Amino acid sequence: MQQVVRSPFFNQRTDVIRLLDFLEEQMLYHHLIPDKEEAHRHVYKKKPYNAQEIRQLMSFLYKNVEQYLSLQEVFENNVRIKTQLAAAYRKRSLDKAFLRTIKEAEHLQSQQVYRNADFYQHSFLLQQEKYHFTASQKRLSDQNLQEISDNLDVFFIAQKLRQACLSLSHQAVYKKEYTIGLLDEILAYAEQEGLLNLAAIAVYYYAYKALSTPAEHTYFQTFKQKIYKQGHLFPHAEIKNLYLLAINYCIKQVNQGAMEYFAEGLDLYKQGLKTQILLENNQLSRFTFLNIVAMGLKVGDLEWVEQFIHQYHQHLNKAYQEGYYNFSLARLAYRQQDYQRALKHLGYQNFKDQLLVLAAKTIQLKIYYETDEIDLLEAHLEAMNMYVRRKKILAYHQSNYQNIIRLTKKLLAVNRFDKEEVQSLQQAMLAEEILTEREWLLQQLERF
Repeated sequence: MQQVVRSPFFNQRTDVIRLLDFLEEQMLYHHLIPDKEEAHRHVYKKKPYNAQEIRQLMSFLYKNVEQYLSLQEVFENNVRIKTQLAAAYRKRSLDKAFLRTIKEAEHLQSQQVYRNADFYQHSFLLQQEKYHFTASQKRLSDQNLQEISDNLDVFFIAQKLRQACLSLSHQAVYKKEYTIGLLDEILAYAEQEGLLNLAAIAVYYYAYKALSTPAEHTYFQTFKQKIYKQGHLFPHAEIKNLYLLAINYCIKQVNQGAMEYFAEGLDLYKQGLKTQILLENNQLSRFTFLNIVAMGLKVGDLEWVEQFIHQYHQHLNKAYQEGYYNFSLARLAYRQQDYQRALKHLGYQNFKDQLLVLAAKTIQLKIYYETDEIDLLEAHLEAMNMYVRRKKILAYHQSNYQNIIRLTKKLLAVNRFDKEEVQSLQQAMLAEEILTEREWLLQQLERF
């Protein structure tokens, strides 16, 4: 940033430099956020405060920041820089410089690791620039129009399929319909022209097929194998999104009763951890952390879950490390029926998340019920009910936990020797639309 602001090409005002120096010192070294009057006093010394003057100065600095961010994006891709430089030489009729630069661009392009849609876009732009040069030289032979067309096709189809996958995923969550133009033609063309040999197209083709026809499980299996074997051909952020698409497919299958997809989802999580795809700046999302623990417990891979908790809680944001560590160990201990150890970990209450607090209280509820601690359970249900009513949480979660509390109370009160009463309660549990602990409640009822 300093290089941009201190360069006469971008900035010729010394007061902008002084403002940047002041802000860096205050914010980076002293962790303070100065106000406009302090900034004005530092930059203009004894000059009377002028609000318009400092706002204008801030605007100049802001423009420099935008220029800096734009340049960072440009400099991230050497092929694009070389291609643009070649275009500049071509426009100035510097043929030797053009040929040298375009050759350098082609060499850099051949060395690229990734083979996603962006690769084919840059190949298209490079080939297009070569065509402009040869056309300007009136070289009617040796044209590269086929290369231009092929790269444009792959870029367009890969990007279109990627957008179709994102639209389907978004549509499933927000219940909004999207129209994807030319999609049927693109799918047919990819199949007929052998484009499924290209990772940029194949991975999104099978992702789309899996998401749009979830009953055809072979599409999902092919999609999963593609991201396992060809994931290295995509940038980190892109392959991470592909993993999440596959994991969300598994979750949807589980929600529809296909319990075997717990194992499929856990396998994806394990592979994502092994390749560090799920880590961002060496950090793991706390939601991903909890999902991995939940899937591992469902599959019954308890030894691996324990190893995961101990190893990966250190990759959580520091504010959540201790809370999520204890909560996850409590879930594991409950699954192992080590109730004392579970309660010990649940004794740590600084979870920094209301839904995590409620999940912890639900584990306590189960333990008290399963160990016949009826007095503790009744007091706990009342305290939990007050917590749900007092805290501002989403209506879905409020309904869910109120239903859990209400049906647990009915479970305590039901006459287990009255078959009609038991069946009536069972029907109430089955009929409740929002009830995450339905399986546990029904299990307790079946034990009557």
